[in-house]
Amino acid sequence: MAALNHYLFWIGFVFSVVVGVTVLFAVFPAYWRSHDRAFLYLAFGYMIGIYEAVADHTIALWHVPGQQHLAYSILRRLVHFAAVILFAVGVVRLTRLYFARDARNHDTTPVV
Repeated sequence: MAALNHYLFWIGFVFSVVVGVTVLFAVFPAYWRSHDRAFLYLAFGYMIGIYEAVADHTIALWHVPGQQHLAYSILRRLVHFAAVILFAVGVVRLTRLYFARDARNHDTTPVV
């Protein structure tokens, strides 16, 4: 069971980093094309997500004293909150942009 936990730990790391980098390769060109800040919020959220994955698999594995581990845990939680907020703001802004564009594209006059 310990071996399965070990492999899942590292598979989760690889999966998180690969997904994060893939999304960054899609989000940055979208920002350069549209200049909408929602794409930047998503990009920063995913960059923080990549940082979290790397930190969990490097810093968190060190054997550090209690106070340093406590400081790391607090920083890790605050960074996670920032990532979640950036994800939410990016998705909400993109959704609002989509619905605003959809309403502008549809003509409200009936076709006779």
